[in-house]
Amino acid sequence: MFGPPPTEALPPHALDSEQALLGAILLNGDAIDTARQHVQPEDFVEAVNGQIFEAMCARRDAGEPIDRRMMLAVLGNADLGGTTVGGYLGRLVTEATTVINAPGYARAIAQAARMRKVLATAQDAVAAMTDGSVRDPAAHAAYMIEALDEVASAGLAEHVRRITLGKSTAGVLARVAETRQGKKRRGVPYGVPKLDAVTLGMRPGQFIVLAGRPAMGKAQPLTSRVHTPQGWRLMGDLAVGDTISSVDGQASQVTGAYEQGRKLVYRVAFSDGRETRCCAEHLWEVSYREWSRPRVIDTSRLIEMLDKARYRNRLSIPTHSGEIGQHADLPIHPWLLGVALGHGTLTGDSVILHLHETAIRDRVADLLPPGHGLSHHAHDEYGVTGDARRNLFKGALVSLGAMGCRSEEKRVPRSYMDAGREERLALLQGLLDTDGWVEKQGSARYSSASAGLANDVIELARSLGLWAKYSSKAAFVGSIDKGRSRKLDAHVVCISGPMVAGIFTLERKAERLRERSWFRSLTIASIEPDGVEACRCISVSHPSRLYVTDDHIVTHNTTVALHIALAAARSGGAIGMFSLEMEADELSERVLSALAYDPRAREPITYRGIAEAKGLSDEALWRLEEAQKEAARIPLWISHRPV
Repeated sequence: MFGPPPTEALPPHALDSEQALLGAILLNGDAIDTARQHVQPEDFVEAVNGQIFEAMCARRDAGEPIDRRMMLAVLGNADLGGTTVGGYLGRLVTEATTVINAPGYARAIAQAARMRKVLATAQDAVAAMTDGSVRDPAAHAAYMIEALDEVASAGLAEHVRRITLGKSTAGVLARVAETRQGKKRRGVPYGVPKLDAVTLGMRPGQFIVLAGRPAMGKAQPLTSRVHTPQGWRLMGDLAVGDTISSVDGQASQVTGAYEQGRKLVYRVAFSDGRETRCCAEHLWEVSYREWSRPRVIDTSRLIEMLDKARYRNRLSIPTHSGEIGQHADLPIHPWLLGVALGHGTLTGDSVILHLHETAIRDRVADLLPPGHGLSHHAHDEYGVTGDARRNLFKGALVSLGAMGCRSEEKRVPRSYMDAGREERLALLQGLLDTDGWVEKQGSARYSSASAGLANDVIELARSLGLWAKYSSKAAFVGSIDKGRSRKLDAHVVCISGPMVAGIFTLERKAERLRERSWFRSLTIASIEPDGVEACRCISVSHPSRLYVTDDHIVTHNTTVALHIALAAARSGGAIGMFSLEMEADELSERVLSALAYDPRAREPITYRGIAEAKGLSDEALWRLEEAQKEAARIPLWISHRPV
């Protein structure tokens, strides 16, 4: 039923949106490009707003900037009834909210303009009916329906024209704005940031099919190294059932190995210089200061994030606990070997140690083999003496390949690098007690004339979960006036990390480090394309899905489909899972281990551990029982053959 509106009523308008849109464009001229897709100057109810928008469009078409100063030059500074143009433009900028909502403001303006056109058309119809010009009411009604439909659908896509907007669209823009601002989530998250960003999560009523082979895509080159309790092995040499090192030292096995063919690989470099290589789909567990918890992100997404200033040098990955390697019977106590490599002359017929610290000298004497001792030569030089028959200490150095090495040739024997955590820590302590120091800002430093030994110190530190970076500096003797001569370069290592305070046993150095201790996190420095190579992916049994690769880098392997299924099932969604490669029992073990996983627990539960039922504590069994109760509640069905 049509009728004239009350005389005091304003025509349909979106004045707030008009002002918000103009303010957004003044803040960022690029906002006009999306706005023009929805609104034209004649759509503004306020004439001055339409004039300003038209001037903005003209400047954009001319490739000129859009800002308050330039707009004032174009429009002049006329009085607008108590407010000048300059004052009005200033208010628009001051009260502008967010540029990201500019399309929403433009649509609101266009919708109000269409409503005014509908109202004007209806008023024309009423006027025609009341002034007696209509001869055929039925024909006039049909004309009015067509005219109103044409006005209402103007600007809409063809496939949605003649569809009543109605109440179904009320609040859509507000919900979109809330979602984009992180205030509202539209559905159950997948747990994969890229999927969540694109889809806004899983929503009720959707039927989603997620398919793929286990470990599909998350690959590294065959030449990448993976750490095992026995040392490093190549990715291409690993087989199902092999034991590998995990982030917390707990047991982890290779549960699958999947050839990926030749793929483009990227070199991922970190803040202390360590590097590894992987494909674009490879996953990482990443932390950022504004996130409440780490996120799993693929390499391609990390490349995009590193292009933004706020993420550069701020995306970090975890370091492992250092609980890797195997305890072994070593011929020389690791700390004593560190002292010999740091302050030992090993090129003569006997072993000479330079021991100017009383505490170090006393401990060396205690750790020498029975029947051995120290013989003072001159200044801080002490020879290691053996029993009447032979010098066991010198013999052990010979067997390790250390005896006869000059300062620039010293290296750490491989058997010590692959030893257990306690042995590697003691070795690093011996090296740092002799040739290490603490900087003013709190980081530990080590220096050696041997580049190889400095690199061994870096590997030792990283194997203990520390941050370690290499640098070198030229060394000279003499003065500038009397001439300088080159001597052996100094190879320096900077060491930092959460447990850095324990890397000295010499009390004066340890105390200085405790007073000043701080640590750097291991951040991603760069990701660059690095050729095409044959690649492979492994799946691992550890609940965290983390394993240790090149340079002691912790990287990720995850059962994405399983975690998405659990997220949906826990929210009440009905989920069905099947595998063409695993029986139902093995799938059930994987689901149960994922449900029972607790990152705070000292004993993570792996599905291999469930299958073998070896060494599970009472606490682990309790968590499994609780996980089984949850599994019984959630709507998740498992089958080993597709229906």
